Amino acid sequence: MADIISFLEALLPLSLTIFIAGGLGGIAAFLTTSKTASTQVRFGMAGFAIVGIIAAFTVPLFLSLLQSNILNEVKNGENSESYLIFGGFCILAGFSAKAFLSTLSDRVINELTNKMADSQQRAEVQIQELKDNLAYKLQKEEAAVADQKRPLSPKLSQTGRSLSDLEKTVLSALGDLAVRTIDGISQDCGITNDQTEDAIAKLIDRKLATHHLPFGTRRRLVSLTQDGLELAARLATGAIL
Repeated sequence: MADIISFLEALLPLSLTIFIAGGLGGIAAFLTTSKTASTQVRFGMAGFAIVGIIAAFTVPLFLSLLQSNILNEVKNGENSESYLIFGGFCILAGFSAKAFLSTLSDRVINELTNKMADSQQRAEVQIQELKDNLAYKLQKEEAAVADQKRPLSPKLSQTGRSLSDLEKTVLSALGDLAVRTIDGISQDCGITNDQTEDAIAKLIDRKLATHHLPFGTRRRLVSLTQDGLELAARLATGAIL
């Protein structure tokens, strides 16, 4: 309730400014219009004032299209001159209500049309990207299937068959990331660090893995060689070694 009251208190001065300034602009338009033309407007001066007030209430929309900060300055009370400037906009809108509303209407329609066109273009680009990604993924999967069907070299095939279950488990864990730590491999495989170290040492002896020492750190990282990556990919798909 308090939020609603504070909102209305902030909105009231702004609304009164629009109402009074728009009405004054409409009256000014009536006074400067020829008698013959003014009689064609229903309710005479009151009709001009009503149309002027309606036009003035669209000034915030007009300012937002211009990306002007005047409305924020008026609401925050940062600059007393902002009220005069805003009131002047409302008077001008009320004075030229018909032309102002027509111009603003065209501007809004153009903005919406452009945004719809941009949205459609962005959607088309995103759809095309999805199609390209799908085609690329399918191409990679087809290439991967072809690679799986391609027989391994006799030496690498023999090496793969000679691996123990523990070594195969560690090899598969290494294939998930580019580089891994002993702790990370141990956690993923559910084994001790000593078991991991022993398995990695054997993989290194078979030239399926290698150690890395990042500059400035004492951490030892492990990664697979090209042969190790090929065997890990075969193990991941259950292909025959």
